[in-house]
Amino acid sequence: MVCASGFINEEHDSLYFRFSLRPPNYKAKCEYQQLLKVDAKRENEMLKRELIPAYSTITYTLRNFSEMQQKEGFVYSDPLVDDLGFTWRLLIYANGHNEGRGCHLSVFLILFEGVTGSRFEYRVELLHRNPLANIKMEGVNVFKLKKIWGWPQYIHHDRLRDEGYLNEDDTLEFRLSICPPDIKLKCEYQQEFIRKLKESHK
Repeated sequence: MVCASGFINEEHDSLYFRFSLRPPNYKAKCEYQQLLKVDAKRENEMLKRELIPAYSTITYTLRNFSEMQQKEGFVYSDPLVDDLGFTWRLLIYANGHNEGRGCHLSVFLILFEGVTGSRFEYRVELLHRNPLANIKMEGVNVFKLKKIWGWPQYIHHDRLRDEGYLNEDDTLEFRLSICPPDIKLKCEYQQEFIRKLKESHK
């Protein structure tokens, strides 16, 4: 019957089918499109977590700011040891340094231990009780071992007091976050750092 009715393509000995689908209405179509966007966004975020390294973070409290402001010296933050084993510190001049001296807080970032010439994403924040008011410096930089890099005019002294960054107990709160830009660089730095450590122990 199928053959006689011409449904079979005799040249290829095959049958052809067609089927069609569509949402029942425009409202349903929009809902399905939105669900697809949500799923795609979720998958994209999961992929990012796999390919983009997470930040290593430390919070540091600078104490006795007013006393330090009367001096010309600096203070190091506690060390941040990232998951590669690199060691980072903030270098803070309460009374400013270079063009910031006398009127600004100066903040610098130093790679103390690691692979010189490493490219890292950084985020340096002066914290405020209102997180939206945090003073945030972030970007990507190539860091050389024990070379200071940063902001001589991070924030004016007047703003520290007038805008509430200086706490009642005369402290300032900083947060430092560091990570390589991508997983490829992270693996390269890790291998180079391991090689460096092995050579130093020979």
